[in-house]
Amino acid sequence: MLILVSTMTTWSAYVVGTFKLRHPEVHSIADAGYILGGHIGQEVLGVVYTFYMLLVCAGGLLGFSTALNAVSNHSACTVWFVLVSAVITYIFAIIRTIGKLSFLGWIGVTSSLIAVTTTAIVIALQNKQPSASRHTDYGLATFHFLGRPSLVDATHALGSIVFAYGGVPAFFTVVAEMREPKKFHRVVLCCQGFTTGTYLLVGLVIYIFCGDVVLSPALKSAGPVFKKVCYSLASPAIIIGSIIYLHLAAKYIFVCVLRGGPHLTTNSVKHWITWISSVTACLVVAFFVAQAVSVSEHLVDFVGALFGSLMSINIMGMMWLYDNFHRRHCEQTWRFRGLVAWNIFMIVGGLFICIAGTYVSVALMIVAHRGKALPIFRCSDNSV
Repeated sequence: MLILVSTMTTWSAYVVGTFKLRHPEVHSIADAGYILGGHIGQEVLGVVYTFYMLLVCAGGLLGFSTALNAVSNHSACTVWFVLVSAVITYIFAIIRTIGKLSFLGWIGVTSSLIAVTTTAIVIALQNKQPSASRHTDYGLATFHFLGRPSLVDATHALGSIVFAYGGVPAFFTVVAEMREPKKFHRVVLCCQGFTTGTYLLVGLVIYIFCGDVVLSPALKSAGPVFKKVCYSLASPAIIIGSIIYLHLAAKYIFVCVLRGGPHLTTNSVKHWITWISSVTACLVVAFFVAQAVSVSEHLVDFVGALFGSLMSINIMGMMWLYDNFHRRHCEQTWRFRGLVAWNIFMIVGGLFICIAGTYVSVALMIVAHRGKALPIFRCSDNSV
């Protein structure tokens, strides 16, 4: 499934670059929506994009609170940890230009790589299953090259995988700011290849040595002591993700409010009031979403299935067909027919992930909370 989703999102990223070169006026996925469906398409994709960014930000707030709980042995109420996450996110996200946040990207990538590599090494070197209820020797005996997951389990996993590759909508901004947009395809192929290679290597090591008792998130599988170490290493990456996605959501709202007027590019009072209000409003929404969902993995699966599939797979299939389907009468090669079939598969497959994945995610959340009180503000430890 990981290879399939990787292939689909890599193609989506490639289409983003091609679409941008053919339509230079496109600077965001909402602009692509205008080309595909007029003003309605622009507004719909703009709203979906904003909610997607906010939910990812909420997942980051919740994930950072989980890290703080794990490192501190739940020394404070989880609500306070989420609030701390929100304050840190706000301080950096309020910076007006994303270019000044670029250094955070390098810190985040380094942090996540060190954290997952440490987790894989620790699990590989230990001679017992730290995540299992009983300590037994493990190794290749627990490894199955081809598993037999149920349809529910497979669909549930798809949401998480799509979420991991869900940065495709942000590529519109990347290619728009490149000095030489024609080099985007080369860059994105390197990026996707490195990402997929890392996912495969770390995932295989953890699965081989943890077997079917691997925990979610995998950082927990390093054992009670090293779990704290791994969460500490991963904390910068988690909070930086929240910062960037909150900034992107607020920036889209900010531009929509001031578009076409003089205040968009001038340091006027209205300019700053609109910007600060946009960031604040977005953070409030993300904060309450993080409080409403007790476990970060549930939110990740839900967001990946509902929004990640639409934003990273479906729309790109439609974009390719919009630019190329008219050639069907003059180009009858098998290559062209294969590309048409592939992009139709992208649309259908993305819809399946969206509908089935969302249904399964919601059903699992209901089962997980069945018979339990559901206060919005809860103090329970979410790192267990």
